Amino acid sequence: MSLLLTCAALVASATGDYAWPLSLDPQLTSSFAEYRTGRFHAGIDLRTAGVGRDVYAADDGYVSRVRCSPYGYGKAVYLQLNDGNVAIYAHLSDYYPELTEFVNREQRRTKRYSVDLYLKPSQFQVTKGQLIAKSGQTGIGAPHLHFEMRDAAHEPVNPRLLGYDWPDNVAPKIKKVLIAPQGMEGRVEGDVLPVALPVIRDESGHLRTKPVHAVGKIGVGADVVDPGSGGYNLGVHQLRLLQNGTEVFRMQHDRLSYTNHRNGVVSYHPHMHHEGRFLLTWRWPGNQCHSYRQFPGDGWATVGPETRELVVEAVDFYGNATQVTIPIVADIPTPNPPAQGRPVDLRLIGPELLVTAQYGNAPATAPLLQINGRGDLPFNAVNNTTYRTTFRPTTSGRYTLSVNHSEQPDYQRDVAVFVQGQPTQTIALDDVQITAGPDSPYGALFLRAWQVDSPPSHGMPARSNAYKVWPGDAPVFDPITISIPLSPGVAQQRNIHIYRHRGSYWSREDTTFKGGRAEVKTRTPGVYMAMEDTVAPRISDITPSEGYQAQSERPILRASVSDNGSGVVGYQITCGDRWLIAAYDPERNQIAWERDEDLPPGPQTISFIVTDEAGNTEVVQRNIVIPN
Repeated sequence: MSLLLTCAALVASATGDYAWPLSLDPQLTSSFAEYRTGRFHAGIDLRTAGVGRDVYAADDGYVSRVRCSPYGYGKAVYLQLNDGNVAIYAHLSDYYPELTEFVNREQRRTKRYSVDLYLKPSQFQVTKGQLIAKSGQTGIGAPHLHFEMRDAAHEPVNPRLLGYDWPDNVAPKIKKVLIAPQGMEGRVEGDVLPVALPVIRDESGHLRTKPVHAVGKIGVGADVVDPGSGGYNLGVHQLRLLQNGTEVFRMQHDRLSYTNHRNGVVSYHPHMHHEGRFLLTWRWPGNQCHSYRQFPGDGWATVGPETRELVVEAVDFYGNATQVTIPIVADIPTPNPPAQGRPVDLRLIGPELLVTAQYGNAPATAPLLQINGRGDLPFNAVNNTTYRTTFRPTTSGRYTLSVNHSEQPDYQRDVAVFVQGQPTQTIALDDVQITAGPDSPYGALFLRAWQVDSPPSHGMPARSNAYKVWPGDAPVFDPITISIPLSPGVAQQRNIHIYRHRGSYWSREDTTFKGGRAEVKTRTPGVYMAMEDTVAPRISDITPSEGYQAQSERPILRASVSDNGSGVVGYQITCGDRWLIAAYDPERNQIAWERDEDLPPGPQTISFIVTDEAGNTEVVQRNIVIPN
């Protein structure tokens, strides 16, 4: 059955009158399949204007799962509905009383705040419109309710297909348009580089870009949002490309799958974020998400003298549409020479590696690209001083690229290439070993690695050299393994981890050790270094103060916690020997007792205990008095 037929059947089977999750007016702060870093948003986010709003069951069914965690969805409830679909409510502040009591019992039994419980149909049955929870901001983000509908296969479905309504009479806004040639088979403004163009409104009120010189195969993307109520910018339902009035490709968000929702990393152009967030109207190699499988072909338009214009159209979930016309001039101008940069440059602009050779003056002959010392791959002249070619092998391996020319020093770089579908392979680039499996690349994955002589400051003892794995925007599906050598004499220890530099700080990565090396699995190339965390977390701003005379049996117990190394992994608040249910808020760096039971009367010792990933522990105590 086709995806469109499947969605149609799902809509037909739905009741069409599910209960809205809140008693507030419907207002979205985030839409289905909206952009998240490297993935798609699986549900819709609803404005709650604070914490503690009543949350209601969509339909008759039962609680099939309940989760409680400081991260991700925070406190979440999963309802198995009688019609086969599943409704999910996340970032809650609390569950309804009977369910709260059940969760609290399990937390006390395991002495763990984080639980993930699967329930039987007979345990917690619910009816349509029943109060099931209170909204909150647990997990991540400001106060809101994440609401998600899944089908019987647990694939997230666009709630609009199930009859959910919210006000929207404003069409999407396309801020910029991206025009990208395909490899060396297309030209835009005389070059093979993508071009981002602002959208303008002409004298007649129509939206367009300036005329674009283009020939060969090109693809189009749009930096687009859908203005919603309350000033929120949402995602769109469809993005279409038309050539001379004929639809070339259509991206359409009707459903997602947790097996490939991370294909969002190549649904938006991964190498053009410095220009905008461009949703693509072509299918990147290896992109298998549902949104890009509803239309035949790959979306690349072949333009020539007969092409007068391309049109990109964005449509929201209510059918409001915006079109931008891209006038096409079918010729190849000679672009001006770029500002003088490196004589030879490697860059990712698409699913292939672009090699550029640049000269201060026009050379007498064109340069040549050698692969592993064999064969000569010619460059194409962009202008009289700039030459480009693309490299995309069909076999995984380590390749040495050499640019040879009499008028500049020889250039040589080693590149690890992993081709989608080929067996798992480990490639060494100097001291760094990189392992990728058949599903790691999108088409092909190009990586380089080298030692960083002056890494950013970190404040912890280094236990290896720092290494950069390039480029940081290389799209990766299944995680790759990066292995680096530990410094001589350094042995495996719990408090040693690999850290990745994230611009303004270093973050710990899950680390394993093998043969004097440390390794991590990651989807994000970057700068990596092994460091040792020897400093315990810090506990501060403690409530209550020492000697506090409590006014109730449930006083406020909370503290700020911080850790500049491996990060907080364990936390407890105890009253004497009694373990208390305490929540950790990683965004606000705070632990707090949930005040779910009375404390015993009389003098009590309250202990705040925090442990980091390296095993360093800090304990701070307060002696207080609980009233009789």
